[in-house]
Amino acid sequence: MKMRTVTRIAWCFVCAGSLAACATTSSPISRIDKHRDEYESWPLEVKEAVLDGRAEPGMTRRQVEVAMGEPSEVYYRGSDEVWVYREGGSGLPNLGGVRIGVGTSIGGVGVSSSVPVGQQQGGAYVPEREVVFRDGVVVSTSGG
Repeated sequence: MKMRTVTRIAWCFVCAGSLAACATTSSPISRIDKHRDEYESWPLEVKEAVLDGRAEPGMTRRQVEVAMGEPSEVYYRGSDEVWVYREGGSGLPNLGGVRIGVGTSIGGVGVSSSVPVGQQQGGAYVPEREVVFRDGVVVSTSGG
């Protein structure tokens, strides 16, 4: 009986985490809808990249934001602005650096911090994409 209660609580955490992750993650279509007038004025090649959720050289910050959403991190390399997009490697919700999952440990709930980018944990690699801007325009992309 006690284990059933713990399992139910664990599933509540997982479901809540999944809902929170879905609420903060949007698709290119929903972002396009928010910026429909701008999107309609962009060249066909840019529209295709945005629909595919990718950044291409020559795109502006707004176009990349509509295509890929908000970056996980922004930093500067000399005069270049670099947007970093990280994806979780385990398929579990990633809520601000904390992953919640159901395990076989006592209590049934495991909580851990997210995996540093470029490292492996238990065979799961966390991919990273970078978009580099110079003077507000994409000059290169890498990863993912």
